[in-house]
Amino acid sequence: MVAIMDADASVLQRVKSLPDASFRGTAAPFLTRLIRMRAQHGWQASGRILAIAPPSVSFTSMDITVALLYLVLAGAFLVVIPAGLYFYLNTRWYVASSFERAFMYFLVFMFFPGLLLLAPFLNFRPKRRELVG
Repeated sequence: MVAIMDADASVLQRVKSLPDASFRGTAAPFLTRLIRMRAQHGWQASGRILAIAPPSVSFTSMDITVALLYLVLAGAFLVVIPAGLYFYLNTRWYVASSFERAFMYFLVFMFFPGLLLLAPFLNFRPKRRELVG
């Protein structure tokens, strides 16, 4: 890190010593900010290309808990609740009151992505009527 800062100081010194005052006035603050940002964020310089060193990845127990919570909520929203909704709609469709039917429509609207996800795997065609003759 010391070698990088020494190289940065020499680049900044060269920019400050340029004869054109207008260029020197705009470039020096920018380079100073760049040097400060590189020191703060661990950026590495190789020649004229500025490469960003990846930060070390470490997961805390809180990160894992939050990830599991997202996974559980997504699974419930996309699989568990729509599966129960399919069963509820299949059993109550022909006997529901008008308020219950409106509630069913709301549930279909609310869990539509999960219903679309499960639809290819389910078959709820009406049962065949028996003709008495």
